[in-house]
Amino acid sequence: MQMKTFSFLLLLGVVLNGALVHADPNGSSPSGERRYFVIEKQEAKDRDRWSFSTYLEQRDRMRLMDLWLALHTPTPYEFYLGANYQWGSYTGGSFYSGWNLSVAGYASIFGLELQRELSSLNPRNVGLLHVRIFGRHAQDTNITLQGGAKEETRSGTQLWNALAGVDFTAYINRFFGIEGLYRHYFTANSPVLGGDFSGNRYELMAFIDYKFLRFYGGYFYDSEIHPGSPDFVRQGGTFGAKFFF
Repeated sequence: MQMKTFSFLLLLGVVLNGALVHADPNGSSPSGERRYFVIEKQEAKDRDRWSFSTYLEQRDRMRLMDLWLALHTPTPYEFYLGANYQWGSYTGGSFYSGWNLSVAGYASIFGLELQRELSSLNPRNVGLLHVRIFGRHAQDTNITLQGGAKEETRSGTQLWNALAGVDFTAYINRFFGIEGLYRHYFTANSPVLGGDFSGNRYELMAFIDYKFLRFYGGYFYDSEIHPGSPDFVRQGGTFGAKFFF
């Protein structure tokens, strides 16, 4: 009796295994599939399953691909000219206005930019080195690190500040996006002007691209820190345009 039971169970196991693994040569299974639907459904789940670790791996691969494309693009050179008008107030409640002119050139992920700020206060000159760590070019969604120096002449004395910052551009669709900037001016010492000077600059813009032209507007906040004195702040609105070529 035990032998018959064992033989029956063994035969049943072989039959079930064949139903799960092998195809019906006539395609007469209820699902019409060549493999049992439970197995194929599970394989589909395993193949299409989303996980946070998978997202991080894909994100890292995309960043590496962007950098590779930027380094090996057939036309690695990019240039732009820019001009924007700024207005607002500075510490003490006085009205502030001025123009900021810029010219920049990129070779692959590296760029150089010169800025000249003309205003009702002392003019400024800024020299920047850009390194794009995400994105294929400047007129694209990107994250770009910057370093350089700011020069300002006061009462016949030059004041130099080393600087570092980060700029990001995010396209919401093909023609519209936002742009942000944070820049820190490191401490510069001037005994003639009365000690140490440092500062920060913030910008938040919205822009519209029309082919090689970008029109933008937004808000800026620029502070100067001088120990022993209140922060000197310039803030307000700005609008302008850039020409890419």
